[in-house]
Amino acid sequence: MASVFDEIVDGVRHLDEDKQYLLLDIVRQLNQDEGVGIVSGSMGLSNWVDIAESTRRALSEKYNKNNYFNSVDLLNEAREERLDDLMGRG
Repeated sequence: MASVFDEIVDGVRHLDEDKQYLLLDIVRQLNQDEGVGIVSGSMGLSNWVDIAESTRRALSEKYNKNNYFNSVDLLNEAREERLDDLMGRG
């Protein structure tokens, strides 16, 4: 059975470079705050905004600025996936 460390390393290998840098920032934040951050829910607003902005920039670069979706699209997609799961079509 693989250790948690092995699972983390394997998961990171499959991420693209932008996501690896984002994950590195999160790990540094967690180490700096000794576990306080995203995981515990006590991240400060400025840290959250920084991560949100870097994620937005990475997605904007990967996809063009004209490619967007809204919350209704996300909700409909989640409903369709759940229905597929219930119907055994997944």
